[in-house]
Amino acid sequence: MNAVLYSCLALAAVTGGSPVLAAAQSALSPAQQAVVDKAIAKTSAEERKMVAEWSDGKKLAEFFCAKPGLAAIRKQERTADRVFLGPDDEGVKKFVLTGNTRLSGRGTVRVHGGWKEFAFVCDLDPVKATAKGFTVTIDK
Repeated sequence: MNAVLYSCLALAAVTGGSPVLAAAQSALSPAQQAVVDKAIAKTSAEERKMVAEWSDGKKLAEFFCAKPGLAAIRKQERTADRVFLGPDDEGVKKFVLTGNTRLSGRGTVRVHGGWKEFAFVCDLDPVKATAKGFTVTIDK
């Protein structure tokens, strides 16, 4: 019994008095978070709720990497007009987030004649809150 009490007291000390564990901190830089906040402020309450549930990787993909990703893909596939980065509804495609400077994963692009899968790496500048590079390898 004393061991349980001591464990609770230790946990409370670490979490600032609350026996509930603190949520994991965001990987987004303050500048990146400001861009995300500004973008979602322009959306509906329902969309804001949906974005609030996204992982940091998904936020970076949508707000920083998708547009330069489409531009990079168009250099290889001129008819590309729509890109989806990362996890699908079943969670099959996963992001790999390295701090707040690199996001990699898989995506899908719509081209004339259908959809193609690809791998990508999106390099990010957390201070300027921009994507500074996007490398893509389209599946054959």
